[in-house]
Amino acid sequence: REQPRVILSVAAWLQGGKCVAGSMSLEGSLVEIFDRLALERPSEIAVCAQHGEETSAGSLKQHLSWYQLQGTSHKIASHLLKELFAMDEALERLVAIAAKRSTLWLAATVGVMRCAVPFVWMGFGDLPAKDRHVEVGRNHDILISLRPGLVLLGDG
Repeated sequence: REQPRVILSVAAWLQGGKCVAGSMSLEGSLVEIFDRLALERPSEIAVCAQHGEETSAGSLKQHLSWYQLQGTSHKIASHLLKELFAMDEALERLVAIAAKRSTLWLAATVGVMRCAVPFVWMGFGDLPAKDRHVEVGRNHDILISLRPGLVLLGDG
């Protein structure tokens, strides 16, 4: 069976750059694939923020290389594990990620995956204002029914 084609730098592809594909193995977990990319292509852009996504404080980077994504996700995982071990039975509890879709959101997602704990994404202002009530309702349902043990909040 033929391996599917893998586009490694979607950001460069969207900006008219060269698509790097074909040689990447899809074996292993998503985190292992990210780590392999950080090793093989450390300076290539892994993720780009949408125009105007940066916060007023400038805390979100407009793009992260594979190496930066790996480092940021490791930092998030390290802090998360400290918090989880300080809680009773926390490693069995759900972690919620409440952040706008951004470079930080992806790094937080990979960081939580590094901890091998279940997680759920919560809305954080991604929907248009007229649909925000849907997001608020979904977040409420997540908090009430799934009862996450920890909520990671992004900039916002």
